[in-house]
Amino acid sequence: MAKIASDVSLLIVCRALNPFVTRNLIEVRAGKRRPIQGAATTRIGDMMRELHKQDREFGQRAVNNILQNIFDGYEEDGFVTNLSKAFLVQGKYPTLGALSNVLRRASREV
Repeated sequence: MAKIASDVSLLIVCRALNPFVTRNLIEVRAGKRRPIQGAATTRIGDMMRELHKQDREFGQRAVNNILQNIFDGYEEDGFVTNLSKAFLVQGKYPTLGALSNVLRRASREV
């Protein structure tokens, strides 16, 4: 069964999380958007726990929006993937690369 390409998965994750980090995770090279060098090692575990805490405290939906943006990005490329919000906010994926790899392994073509 076909899986989404690693570089596409990482770009989707970068797009979804870019508004929540202190540096731009995406650059344009040769007219194409791509993750910046080193994007995969960007740490996100603590950030996801903190966003979840703030979502609960202030009635926001940042984590839900991140997940939805990831799922939408996969769908735009003809794939689906699965990830539990609970796993995301528990910090089980400490970096963007770790999250991207888990999502890619769970992906399937539609």
